[in-house]
Amino acid sequence: MGKDADRLELRSVTDDEFPAFARSVGRNFGGEPSQPRIERLRKLIDIDRAFAVFDGDRIVANSGAYTFDVSLPGGTTRGCAGVTIVGVATDWRRRGLLNRMMRAILDQAREREEPFAALYASEAMIYGRFGFGIAAPHVEIVADTTRCRIERPVGTDDVSLVDVPTAIAAFPAIHEAARRQRAGMMSWTDAWWRTVLEYDPPDDRDGRSPRLLALIPDRGFMTYRWKERFDHMTPNGEVEIQMLVATDPEAESALWEFAFSIDLTTKVSSFMRPPDDALLHLVDNRALVQDRGSEHLYLRLVDLPAALTARAYSADGEVAFTVTDATCPWNAGTWRLAVTDGTATCEKLDGHGDVALDVAELASISLGGVRLDHLVRGRRASVRRAETVRLVDRMFATERAPWNPNEF
Repeated sequence: MGKDADRLELRSVTDDEFPAFARSVGRNFGGEPSQPRIERLRKLIDIDRAFAVFDGDRIVANSGAYTFDVSLPGGTTRGCAGVTIVGVATDWRRRGLLNRMMRAILDQAREREEPFAALYASEAMIYGRFGFGIAAPHVEIVADTTRCRIERPVGTDDVSLVDVPTAIAAFPAIHEAARRQRAGMMSWTDAWWRTVLEYDPPDDRDGRSPRLLALIPDRGFMTYRWKERFDHMTPNGEVEIQMLVATDPEAESALWEFAFSIDLTTKVSSFMRPPDDALLHLVDNRALVQDRGSEHLYLRLVDLPAALTARAYSADGEVAFTVTDATCPWNAGTWRLAVTDGTATCEKLDGHGDVALDVAELASISLGGVRLDHLVRGRRASVRRAETVRLVDRMFATERAPWNPNEF
């Protein structure tokens, strides 16, 4: 006899249920969370945003959303549900529980008037059907520091290693200034900063050093670890940069120079960088800096007109999008986006538009990180006239690629 998923209860957990919820998250991601991990998660997530599916007293599926706002082109921000910790017990898969949880998260985001939802996908093929599209492609950078160098160095005199209290006091303002320059970056609460900078268990280090913190006051910061290694008495260590955020090109160069200069190391890597990272042009031998695909930021338009009118645009114009949206039907239909002097209006129309695409593809182009031309050539969008593609790409273009420096 099959399991009846319809009888299962989906709801937010209570504080008393949160430890069991966190253990369910751990099981569905292949581990058992420690008490510090449970406490860390509880500090970061609003209790009403921790959703669980119950089979009696047993939690058989879990999901949640962090409360963020996301930076947009032009320096504005809007509310964004940071979807996370989504998992279903192996014996309850393929019974619609993920559909129910995702709809609950998106309905709640709409109630909270958050125009966006975002996530990092452990299994990318799942989330397109829920309207999430890659909006900020990221790359992993690996540089061989024995054979390439920063060609026009600015020097590292302004860089200092600092302790956690100093970082907690200094890093947030720099991060906020950087968010005004680049779309896709999420806001962090004080609890986020404290857990990111204070929480450093040895089990998370994979043999690397404790987290180190570098600061250029008011201009940039870097968090990193390094791993000692010797090959036949020759140093061959690696620097792993977790975050490098700067507000001006000189500070960015100085932080990269600092990373390249660390003794006993021959490699610098960073897992999640923007595709237009300055390092790719700072070095004297570009061939010795690899940039390969990494975790991408997936975005979802929860309130389509609110999302599209919140950002600034690079060119004026008018285009009608015919949008499909199976999960949030209020977004489906034809929408006319009209931009004058960089400011947009968006209203619903009858009939067919100039561009036909799913809401996931509209999310992909919404921050300027993916061009409509790429989606049309990839058969993910269709247009009536070729000139519409060029117009849309001019309108949505941004000076810098969208980027978010830390996975959630």
